[in-house]
Amino acid sequence: MKWEKALNNKSLLTEPELATTPVMVSGRGPVEPGGQPAAYGFGWFLNLWPGHRRIWHYGETAGFRTAIYRLIDQGLTVIVLCNRDGMDASDLALKIAEVYLDQGKEAAGY
Repeated sequence: MKWEKALNNKSLLTEPELATTPVMVSGRGPVEPGGQPAAYGFGWFLNLWPGHRRIWHYGETAGFRTAIYRLIDQGLTVIVLCNRDGMDASDLALKIAEVYLDQGKEAAGY
């Protein structure tokens, strides 16, 4: 929570340092977990997710899967850390975000 708060209030990185503007990457370039091309800036994927601005990244190594999804306009950050090969941390993070967004809609009367 401290790390996310520092990113949000720009005490860890300034806006230019956070680099939320996509850059051109030579060659194949970065891809999403499903293999689709991804916009990329300073270590973050920057693709929209059904109408939501998001800054995100995922990673994996032997026995571990991770994902962080920051939905900027909603002030929502979901971090999933899995210590199992068989888990899809990115999929789980998006499912958690959907639950949060659906609860927000219900509270607003949608």
